[in-house]
Amino acid sequence: MNNSELDKIIALRNKFISDGNMTAVEALEKEFPQIKATEFDIIRTLLNFVEIYGEDSAVFDKAPKTMCIDWLKRQEEALVNHFHKGEFVINPCYPDDVFRIREFNKDYNGDVCCHLENLNGLEGHDCEFCPVTKIRHWTPEDAKDGDIMTCGQAIFIYRGKDEEKGVVMSYCSTLFYRPMLFVGEDNQCNIGDMCPALPQERERLFEVIEKAGRTWDAKNKTLSDKIPNR
Repeated sequence: MNNSELDKIIALRNKFISDGNMTAVEALEKEFPQIKATEFDIIRTLLNFVEIYGEDSAVFDKAPKTMCIDWLKRQEEALVNHFHKGEFVINPCYPDDVFRIREFNKDYNGDVCCHLENLNGLEGHDCEFCPVTKIRHWTPEDAKDGDIMTCGQAIFIYRGKDEEKGVVMSYCSTLFYRPMLFVGEDNQCNIGDMCPALPQERERLFEVIEKAGRTWDAKNKTLSDKIPNR
């Protein structure tokens, strides 16, 4: 799906929200999970609706418009405060990457932003002023084939999960305090305890791979013998 097609789908989803057609929104998000709204998106849409059309809406028959606006703004503030330094998040600017919150700051408008560290090792892809309202928390469901992950002391290249066995599968792994390379072994790891590897953990894994005379081909998802220099 290219960006123009995705933009059309997002625009359609936003129209469904503004029309109050949440059944259509749910159907669209099920078909295209990459456009699923964050809680903030929904609250912001409702807030805009209330501020513009509130007095003409039957929603306010039993509650003053100002009371509804105050409640929605408090929900908005609670969501902003829901994030903390060091947490793993997904940034819509780079949806295929994983980020960690380094610190919080404010942009020129005074809105709360955060400095995001890209954990995929891509130089120049850190985000210094990413609005807090645009990010969401990373979950194990966001783990993709080939991602570098950790679980306890294990550092591994994620290959998927075996739902029947309840284990995480990996291409290779090591232990942070035991630099041995284990190839193709399942990790006895609770999927919910898995999280993205930090830069030093990634570096540790690739040091072990190199010392074992192997190389990791991220594009083809293969672990091969290192070709000696001639």
